[in-house]
Amino acid sequence: METAKKAATFMLVAGTWCGGWCWDFVAKRLRAAGHRVLTPSFSGLAERAHLLTDRLTLEDHVMDLINAFRYLELHDVILVGHSYAGFPITCALDRLPREAVRHVLYIDGLLPKNGESGASMMSSTDTGRFFGDSIRPGNIILPVPIVPPGRFQNDDVQNWFQRMMTPHPIRTYTDTARLEHEPGNGFPTTFVACSHTKISALVLSRHRAEFNPTWKIIPIDSAHNAHILHPDLISDILLSLC
Repeated sequence: METAKKAATFMLVAGTWCGGWCWDFVAKRLRAAGHRVLTPSFSGLAERAHLLTDRLTLEDHVMDLINAFRYLELHDVILVGHSYAGFPITCALDRLPREAVRHVLYIDGLLPKNGESGASMMSSTDTGRFFGDSIRPGNIILPVPIVPPGRFQNDDVQNWFQRMMTPHPIRTYTDTARLEHEPGNGFPTTFVACSHTKISALVLSRHRAEFNPTWKIIPIDSAHNAHILHPDLISDILLSLC
């Protein structure tokens, strides 16, 4: 992997039940190529699991991103969101200044429109399968699932992924997006579409990306967690944006 002439800043943002830890394989490769890599975890997840309360909302996750840009004085960032992270990233992009972001990369990321929630983007069948009875009065979490055998390249990676996941704050899936602009807000955007993904909200998001004439679509032969399954491929895609 060749070192780029000029170092870039990447912000890699994780999906449901996950945190910055899930980017380890990709982050290692980007740093080896000489780049700055940030892997923030959302409030209530991973090393910030102690912040999980019944008051934690989607807006908190949006502000996690906006405040990272503000207080780390970030600009010209290559912003990457996997899966659920596409939702708060889309909301943050609606408010971030133009100089903050060089390029946006969604990896099978949610693409909400104004007034939608993560839950409302799913079919009724997928809502039942994904949430079960989690969406009920008084419940604040989406419990960690048991990962079926064979989802990752070997047992070590599978066991690591299983033990690292933390419960996900449910309101981030039931709160609605507040957007003044179309998803992406005009930032240069690439959407990596994983061919094995079947969840309706992600399929819907892919279709929305494909119908945006200014976005680049990169289809890959992968299951949903491509950044773990194919870190070389994802790293190469990211390095091509430098």
